[in-house]
Amino acid sequence: MLGLILLLAAARAQVSLAAEETLNNGSIVELQKLGLGDGVLLEKIKTSKCDFDTSLGGLKQLKEAGISSAVIQAMLATKGSTPRAAAPTASGDVNDPAAPHTAGVWIHEMVGGKGKMTLLKSEVPAEISHGGFIGPWGIGKVAQTARLTGTESETQLSQRKPEFYIYFKNGAMEFAGAHGPQEIALAQFTVLAKDAKNNANQRAVDVASHGAYGGTSGIDRKVTRPFDATMIAEEIYKIVPKDDLADGEYGFCPGIIGGQHRFFTFGIKGK
Repeated sequence: MLGLILLLAAARAQVSLAAEETLNNGSIVELQKLGLGDGVLLEKIKTSKCDFDTSLGGLKQLKEAGISSAVIQAMLATKGSTPRAAAPTASGDVNDPAAPHTAGVWIHEMVGGKGKMTLLKSEVPAEISHGGFIGPWGIGKVAQTARLTGTESETQLSQRKPEFYIYFKNGAMEFAGAHGPQEIALAQFTVLAKDAKNNANQRAVDVASHGAYGGTSGIDRKVTRPFDATMIAEEIYKIVPKDDLADGEYGFCPGIIGGQHRFFTFGIKGK
């Protein structure tokens, strides 16, 4: 009888320790070493009490330990606070942002007092052109410019700060190779109407530039627009521009995929 009482007491103690468990950076690294996938780590973070070191030094150590950007993003979102609530149960309703959706960028709008979700069109540039020159004294630059067909995107919005949702994965389909909002750029295109100098209606943006002393790759920073990203469930992020967007043409770009740039495009025509 005494042995049974001691056994029950030990079991209660183990349950109590599990309930008081607090995840920290060391816990995440240890779980990573066990070969558990990101899905397990993200679920553990969402349902546990967390106290992460998200300082510059802490983030550097996590990256050196091989922790993925998606897991680090989830750690940042906890801000060392109370356990995060479990992800909402997917309803299967296409107009419910928490439900499963085709991977890509979706716009959420209020229509007749109800939310409506629409997938932005994915466009690949009709061409990547090269322009500019480097002079004999190293003056000037050469730019690579992505050119999309047409002066307007299929989706036109009137809101200055639209609400988007990015779904990074649905089953086996990845979101164009990106895994988190830190790998996405929101760019404003230059609209080029057909005229004597330009032989086609296009939306253009520089995707790389090179000078005599070096170069850069990626969307030209002068035309990128900052946004806030909030993780609402595993691999689902709410995206809202930090500032009002001016009238014009825009696109979310997840980088070069299979040797091609890809943009999820929309336009702004404010009231």
